[in-house]
Amino acid sequence: MTADRLARHYPSLKPDERLALMLAASARGDDVEHERLTAAAPRVAFTTLHTFPRDCLPRSPRPGPGRAAGPGRPVTTPSLQPW
Repeated sequence: MTADRLARHYPSLKPDERLALMLAASARGDDVEHERLTAAAPRVAFTTLHTFPRDCLPRSPRPGPGRAAGPGRPVTTPSLQPW
């Protein structure tokens, strides 16, 4: 089979099959084959909330029994380190 006939089947490859072929193409320095495999891979879109970076930060503890904030007693956040 020629490379063009094989390339027609690239869109139907499973992710692990495509990865194995891409690694093999890279190992032998076949940039053209690697690019064909990359171009044939389906694209996947991800969505996230616009507050995503904030959601990754550790949350400060809420005041509770024995930890009430008040004059002279700020709520501390021991999990957060200064820069």
